[in-house]
Amino acid sequence: MFIKKHLPMGIILGFITVFAVVFSTVQAYGINQEISIVPDMSAPSGSVYVNVQYNCTDNSVTGLGIRVHFNSARLTYNGYDSFLSSGSLSDPQVQNDTENHDADISTDKFILLGYQDMNGNWPGQSLPAILARLKFTASGTGGSELRVSRVTNAAGFGFTGSGIWLNLPSVTTSPAGSITQTGAGSGGNVVSAGGAPVVSRGVCWSTSQNPTISNSKTSNGSGIGSFSSTISGLLPNTTYYVRAYATSSLGTGYGSQVSFTTTQAASIPTVTTSTPGSITQTGANSGGNVTSDGGASVTSRGVCWSTSQNPTTAGSKTSNGSGTGIFSSAITGLSPGTSYYVRAYAVNSKGTGYGNQVSFTTSSSYFISGYARSSANGYGISGVTMSFGSLGSVITDNSGYYTKTVNPGWTGAITPSISGYTFNPGSRSYTSVSSSLFNQDFSGTPATLSISGYVRNSSGAGVSGVSISLSNSGGTAVTDTSGYYTKSVSYGWSGTVTPQKSGYTFTPADKSFSNVTANQSNQDFAANLTDFSLQDIILVLKILTGTTADDLYLKADADKNGKVEISDAIYIMQKIAD
Repeated sequence: MFIKKHLPMGIILGFITVFAVVFSTVQAYGINQEISIVPDMSAPSGSVYVNVQYNCTDNSVTGLGIRVHFNSARLTYNGYDSFLSSGSLSDPQVQNDTENHDADISTDKFILLGYQDMNGNWPGQSLPAILARLKFTASGTGGSELRVSRVTNAAGFGFTGSGIWLNLPSVTTSPAGSITQTGAGSGGNVVSAGGAPVVSRGVCWSTSQNPTISNSKTSNGSGIGSFSSTISGLLPNTTYYVRAYATSSLGTGYGSQVSFTTTQAASIPTVTTSTPGSITQTGANSGGNVTSDGGASVTSRGVCWSTSQNPTTAGSKTSNGSGTGIFSSAITGLSPGTSYYVRAYAVNSKGTGYGNQVSFTTSSSYFISGYARSSANGYGISGVTMSFGSLGSVITDNSGYYTKTVNPGWTGAITPSISGYTFNPGSRSYTSVSSSLFNQDFSGTPATLSISGYVRNSSGAGVSGVSISLSNSGGTAVTDTSGYYTKSVSYGWSGTVTPQKSGYTFTPADKSFSNVTANQSNQDFAANLTDFSLQDIILVLKILTGTTADDLYLKADADKNGKVEISDAIYIMQKIAD
């Protein structure tokens, strides 16, 4: 236990008046009296408040005397608020620090704080506790340091004093965005207020680097936290530098610098015109490509046309959306055999931009077109002759497509034909054609053909029950009692025909066909027996020997199906014959 002692009055008076005795800032004993300086963010604009906070594990001592050192070039002392009901010796006094008690030449003055309780009951309240609030006016020229040194403390106790650096606010700058010809967006985040409340914040900008609040700026509130800023009044196509700022009574802190370049001044859009296509008697297709919006949004685009050169949107036109990029246009309502001029256009806030002029002439005839497709799979049938009577004929291409020019008022019929197909409809009739006709389609049904023949053994007898397999989805047929088979295939079928039956081989082993366009008869196969059953051998022996099956004993190696290799059978019969 430490013995609490009174501070002699002479010492107290001495430290109040002349501070003849100087002690170090840190004096270590078993228990320390601790002083720390803490910023007080309740200070009004232009002021800096700090709290002198005291702590000790023993709250009943005889008192304490300290100095709070400061730089008078940056801080002006304006008084204090006491938070102790008793124990203060006198109002804090400001002294010149001629003896450099805190060993820091930048702090040229100090405030003297003295406390004494002759009964040893100081401070007599819960700890930690705030002894006083010191009030300053800041010069606004930057941060400043406050330091603490000891004058005297209770006997038997050590002392520690913690000063503080009163920093400028800390702020970061947001990247620029939403950039236009005359403005942009930015902002920042006040990460820390520093040593005094942040009274204003925003961004500042200039065409020169490292802008300050003396340049153009926004004002976006106060305090710490994120904020957004709108930068306006800029010049087109110009580079600007931006920094976020935050201002307190200590001065202004700046964020990192970012830069951006405003977009160019708006002009009319740039657009090109597509070459016309799909020209008929009454219409055509065109379009364009808006390659630049001119710095302002394209609100409408399309093509305009006229029988006179350099058409404008005051005449006939299409409307094909907005924005940049490629678009297509359908030009309708034209007259047959007439020349037209076309230009693509695009509109923004600056006006209408036109593309290059192109021209075309509508047809004086009509077109009839369509497809011939297979009903089996929907594929186009190439090589179909499409007869237009006295106008002649056209042949479908690889996709089955055909087209034919006819004169206005034509009357006639279209009849499709090709070997191996029948068509639905068989023909199409027309009377006084007055426009082009599309999708005049025909459905072709492939003709059904057959592949047939016999399967016979070496003696010429038909072999029944032979499975005849056709590849490529051709299916299967089975020979009848005469060895005959037949199987239907589609017109143009290609594939392989293969006979199969247990105990036989066939010559040929299979037959190949390619693009069958006619019936294929006499597609025969020879059947060759590969082995005998015991029953076959017994029957032969009965014929040769006149014996009955009950009397016959035959020793032969048969497989699990009761079959004997033909070589074994021949050997047995030779032995019997001998």
